Amino acid sequence: MGCGNVCAAGALSTLASKVKISWRLHWLQRKSSVADAASLQKLDNDAFLDAVYLKYLGRNIDPTGKSFYLQRVQSSRGRQRVIQALQNSVEGQAYNQRQKNFSALLDWKEREQHSPTPYLRAIQNRKPPRIALLGTCQVEGLLQTALAASWPVKHYLMDSGPHDHVPLLSAEDFDGVLVQLTLRSLLSMVAENGDGDLFHLRADVDWSDLRERAGQQLQNQVQRILAALPDGLPVFFLGFLEPMPRINGLLGRNRQNSLYALIRHLNDALEEALAVQHRAFYLELNDLRLHYGDSTAYDGYVTHFTHGGMRSSRQGDLIHLGILEKVQAALQILRGDQQVKLIITDLDNTLWKGVLAELDEIIPLEVTEGWPLGYAEALLACKARGILLAICSKNEDISTRENFAKVWGSRLRLEDFCAVHISWQPKSQAIAQILAETNLLPEYVLFIDD
Repeated sequence: MGCGNVCAAGALSTLASKVKISWRLHWLQRKSSVADAASLQKLDNDAFLDAVYLKYLGRNIDPTGKSFYLQRVQSSRGRQRVIQALQNSVEGQAYNQRQKNFSALLDWKEREQHSPTPYLRAIQNRKPPRIALLGTCQVEGLLQTALAASWPVKHYLMDSGPHDHVPLLSAEDFDGVLVQLTLRSLLSMVAENGDGDLFHLRADVDWSDLRERAGQQLQNQVQRILAALPDGLPVFFLGFLEPMPRINGLLGRNRQNSLYALIRHLNDALEEALAVQHRAFYLELNDLRLHYGDSTAYDGYVTHFTHGGMRSSRQGDLIHLGILEKVQAALQILRGDQQVKLIITDLDNTLWKGVLAELDEIIPLEVTEGWPLGYAEALLACKARGILLAICSKNEDISTRENFAKVWGSRLRLEDFCAVHISWQPKSQAIAQILAETNLLPEYVLFIDD
């Protein structure tokens, strides 16, 4: 995956079930929620109720609701009355308002973001992948965001106990699976007396034994889920939301023998368990939560820490959208779409500030501190992932090489680049020579200039 296009773009930018949706439902289309009115009328009663619950409430239908509405949908004009009842319900009105708010949120996000390059815009405009969501309340919030954003998703309510059913999925119906393991269920299986909510406040907790048993239980759940899913289907496991770092108070012991430390350990154990799997991957969640605002997204500030969920808020929607975009980007990497195998960089006003040949005195710190150092860091990160680096600069060769060593020292070396072309010839000719030397086609190359 070192040559994946998203690896380069990400590093170089400023960086079945308890409630099962009927297989007869139509896939969500790009600009419609579930199915249009004509499509709804073609469904049988069971599938119709599944569809309208998704369309007007943004969730799977529960057994009580299905039992109630099955009796009413069979009467004259029954379907129309069911739709009206769902639309006018408190939950239906709240979901409708959520969709309106989400539309405004997308407009805000578009305005706030810097205009993307044509390369990044092409990635962003790709058709969303078909995703199966497996999990409980955390995934239910993700489902509502996905529906509001017109992503083709299906949610299967699945707890994380040893006997909870893993839905039977087909690799032909989905592009990937996103799994959210239920933290409370996992902790209940390893805490004394099945207390998975408040056990961490007891003085007699054996943290060492708890970490070992929780890690083993986590591995068992991962293996159980993967064994039940089609082998050709990529599976992404979301990390657990980690509690606030000072969970035990300002002067308390927080980084060891605490719930915070335990859940960090579980994320480490989850990533390690997935590292040996050929088609399962760890998907970080806490970076998005920290980016968009912990206090307004993480629900541990208003409810208990072991719930490990997110609040319904603008930041929560942005985090959910970020999760979906991560899955899309990961699938592009796995497919090898628009791979970047070589990065060619300019030097002046690109790898350092200013034009070195025009400076009376070169002070390395002044020309590299700040964004140039970040850019060099990104280049080396890409190199570590298997992407080749090259230099193309219109400059005098010998003096520029001397200045390069003076500016960067051992932090960044010319030896880090597979090709170095510094001359007064047109850059187009130099790039053509680099492509010939590396035997790469232009579509696999990214050129960065000032």
